[in-house]
Amino acid sequence: FFAHMTLCSDRLGHYSQTEPCAHDPCTRTWAEGLLGFIAGLAMVACVATVLDHHGTALYVAPAIATRSPQLPTITGHHRMPLVTSSRGSTSSRGSEAILRGMNSPVTDVVSTEYEAQGENAPKRALPGANALLGILLGLGALLGLGPPVYRSVGAAGNGKKKKSSLGSPSKGFGAAKASAASTKAAPKRRLLQEQPFPEGPLKEVPAHIPRPSYAADGKPKDNPMFQLMIEEKSKADIEKMRVSGRIAREVLDTAVQAVKPGMSTEELDRIVHEATIARDAYPSPLNYHKYPKSVCTSINEVICHGIPDKETILQEGDILNIDVTIFHDGFHGDCSEMVYVGEVDAAAKRLVEATYGAWQEAIKFCKPGRKYQDIGGVIDKYVQERGFRSSEDFVGHGIGRAFHCAPNVFHYENDKNQGVMKVGHVFTIEPMICEGTAECNMWDDGWTAVTKDGKRSAQFEHTLLMTDEGAVPLTGKLPTSPVQPWEKKALA
Repeated sequence: FFAHMTLCSDRLGHYSQTEPCAHDPCTRTWAEGLLGFIAGLAMVACVATVLDHHGTALYVAPAIATRSPQLPTITGHHRMPLVTSSRGSTSSRGSEAILRGMNSPVTDVVSTEYEAQGENAPKRALPGANALLGILLGLGALLGLGPPVYRSVGAAGNGKKKKSSLGSPSKGFGAAKASAASTKAAPKRRLLQEQPFPEGPLKEVPAHIPRPSYAADGKPKDNPMFQLMIEEKSKADIEKMRVSGRIAREVLDTAVQAVKPGMSTEELDRIVHEATIARDAYPSPLNYHKYPKSVCTSINEVICHGIPDKETILQEGDILNIDVTIFHDGFHGDCSEMVYVGEVDAAAKRLVEATYGAWQEAIKFCKPGRKYQDIGGVIDKYVQERGFRSSEDFVGHGIGRAFHCAPNVFHYENDKNQGVMKVGHVFTIEPMICEGTAECNMWDDGWTAVTKDGKRSAQFEHTLLMTDEGAVPLTGKLPTSPVQPWEKKALA
């Protein structure tokens, strides 16, 4: 339960999957799961002790449970026979079923001999609190030890060492879910070739530039283990985040203006790295959970977290997302934008325009007192009306001193309570919208997520400050920023 309540932030190391760079998954780790499971056991013991202290604990006589040929065995996963305790209460033999294994047959027969003895019946040394034990242990197993579900646009794990449970693209693309967009034939274009995890040293950052906690070893250390509250930034914090946001925007603009057919994504990484350190900032993705580069470059079917390399060359007709995050004076600034590489087809334009429109509608929706979970419904409705789908595998996130923290911002309709918006909250909205299926495969590098059907995906992102009037982008466009075709169309 505790593990489930603390999905966000860089605690105890993260499950490998998502974007280094922009987000953290608010992803559960196995370490967190085990911790949550142990905490669940401790809760059970405490509850049982309290019940016992007040004389209401449920006891089970050691000889009560016997095999009876007259009664059928029970093999269902959750059907647990009831027994009458020596104190006259009715309880479920959940704990015994779990201890034996969920599929083991359990049949209990109440011993009339012990019932007759009443309070004198022999009792277990430790109160069972069987119903609570069964329920809480079951929840602990499901919520704590189950495989991680949320992968925030950020928080991928140990690079090439971690393989995704989402499947391997080498097995071929899966069938797309039915939608207006997915039923149309995809334009003929190249599919990206999977690249190995980059080897070699990381790019150097001058010694005078302050670094985030993970810069040396890849392990974030500045997040609380249990973060149940969304931080309300102070005025001083907000001013520093304005500076970080502006730097992130300047760096992103520099990269966007450099894009042209024939250049490698490695060249974009060099441009971003140099533009970042020139502003006395640290490129946040660099060595975040071992991510090897300073920016994420996601082309066509890459949903997010594409790793730049020398072999991947931009071609005429590609659509590209550049995701920039920087760390300056103790705070991160995070933003991303789409770029057309030369001339693109009409279908690509529809996708990018729909993504931009949904993103803008989501930002307009944000007001103090509104629920974070409702952002996803705004995005989902907008894109589905236009025949597209929103990825459910990655989320937006809180941001500040930590790269990723509470709240999780889901980009699809959901009922996941993430709290309400308050003045002083800072978070990202970064929907990833897909032409066909929103399901993804993960490359062996542990970061690059691609659509299962090979169709394209688009994304935009801002770091947003909640004010009395609504959400204000801290990474908003500057007077010197390039005006993109979809922006001109939206203003027309």
